[in-house]
Amino acid sequence: MVYYIGIDPGITGGIVALNSNGDIAALASFDGHNPLLIAKDFISKFEKTVIFIEEVHAMPGQGVSSMFNFGRSYGAIIGLVYGLGYNLGLVAPQVWQRIIPDDGSFDGPKERIKRAIVAEGLEKTMTLKRSMHQGVCDAYFIAKHAWSLRSVGEPVLPKSAVTPVEFKKVKRKTVMKI
Repeated sequence: MVYYIGIDPGITGGIVALNSNGDIAALASFDGHNPLLIAKDFISKFEKTVIFIEEVHAMPGQGVSSMFNFGRSYGAIIGLVYGLGYNLGLVAPQVWQRIIPDDGSFDGPKERIKRAIVAEGLEKTMTLKRSMHQGVCDAYFIAKHAWSLRSVGEPVLPKSAVTPVEFKKVKRKTVMKI
């Protein structure tokens, strides 16, 4: 069976795996824990996987230190996935949020995501510590985006998000001028 994993990076992010039927197979949040350990243990449970992570960028108004820490965590998760031998797709929020039904409201994406979770009857599944966990909800829709890309039951493996570096041998001549 093929599993589709969505990752919302960050310290309050989450990770969700959907089976080939589009049902939730497992989920976890990163709250207050090491996201690398959680992601490693989580991904290692599944053999055939298609993995997508939210492509994120710095936002105006966020502190330099917090953005640096976030970027380091984001890069570490990408490195972990490649280190485990998987390809990884990057998906922008504007892309994965297209699969969320448009209910005609003018609310922001976070409110739409929560309403879509309720409409799918998943609010209890996504509730951690008394409220719906935003990072896990986002990871669910990222995984659902990955699941929606399959064609006739076959997974569409993402192209590598990082282009491998080609190392070339270069002869160097050292010339000393006196």
